[in-house]
Amino acid sequence: MPFSALSYPYVLAILGKRIALLAALQFFITFFGIGLLHGLAPILTSESFPTKFRYSGTGISYSLSAIFGGMIAPSLLAGLIGTDVAHKWYYVPIVYSIYCAVALLALVFIRETRDVSLEELDRSGIPKSSEP
Repeated sequence: MPFSALSYPYVLAILGKRIALLAALQFFITFFGIGLLHGLAPILTSESFPTKFRYSGTGISYSLSAIFGGMIAPSLLAGLIGTDVAHKWYYVPIVYSIYCAVALLALVFIRETRDVSLEELDRSGIPKSSEP
């Protein structure tokens, strides 16, 4: 979310040629958007998978986030904006807001593993929760 919220002032800093503000916003966008989110992806997704599948599940999650965030967005934005940055700047917040919405939607479908024994998942494949 911070990444999407910072994209609008970031574009305004580019258009206004405010280098100091641009550098500060780039730091926060990189820290929140890439640093924290990509760094925490393996940690946050590892418990979604039984032990025997953890590495593959974590690897897939992390790899896909790097592909979508680092490969598709820049190419897509370059194609949408072209050389007319002054008039088509609004594509930056739109694209990253869509990314944010997709991530929030994905969170809805991730199965909760808080009260599930991961060892039990390894043995049976069927989770047993302590909730009624």
